[in-house]
Amino acid sequence: MLTAVLGLLAWVAPPQEPPPLVHSVCDLSQSFTFYMDGRFHSQYLKEIGRDVRNWGSLEQLELENVNLLVLTGGDPRIPYSEEAVARVDAFARGGGTLLLMADGADPMPPAVALVERYGAHLTTTRPQLPLSGPRSEIAVSFRAGCVLQLDVAWTPLVRDAEARPLLAKRAWGKGWIVLGSRGLFGQNPDASDPINAEWVTP
Repeated sequence: MLTAVLGLLAWVAPPQEPPPLVHSVCDLSQSFTFYMDGRFHSQYLKEIGRDVRNWGSLEQLELENVNLLVLTGGDPRIPYSEEAVARVDAFARGGGTLLLMADGADPMPPAVALVERYGAHLTTTRPQLPLSGPRSEIAVSFRAGCVLQLDVAWTPLVRDAEARPLLAKRAWGKGWIVLGSRGLFGQNPDASDPINAEWVTP
């Protein structure tokens, strides 16, 4: 009888999965911003993860205990080296998630070396508002930035009024690449602008 009751309880109320724990690295070696020095984590990952910053060479970064790597477009004076690109690529292929926040510019930012590897292109084309997001009932906040040009392997998550993507994801090996306009995320050094946190966090 006890076995039957326990079996019924397990069927009616199955145990809940624990929330995912994010172990992230925000890279500062390609471009320093006060925002990336802990503010991204406090806005989007504070309740579900741990974060460290990389101040050294990206190509030497140990990523064995990391499941999220956050990069920006980079400083034009500090291009992504071939070794850094290979390290990031191996991280995603091995099961990690790369979040790359970047916009096209003239000249293009160094992150183009990564973006084009994954079948995407940064543009200098401004979006037409309003934007539509991953869930129709949630509004998308946006400062400024540019649309993306993507091949068919990508799944758009945020689009402009003309259905052009500003945020998208794609599988890469065992992991994921997430590419988005920098204007979809917070930027203030005091972390006072957690825009889109209601849908970026999950």
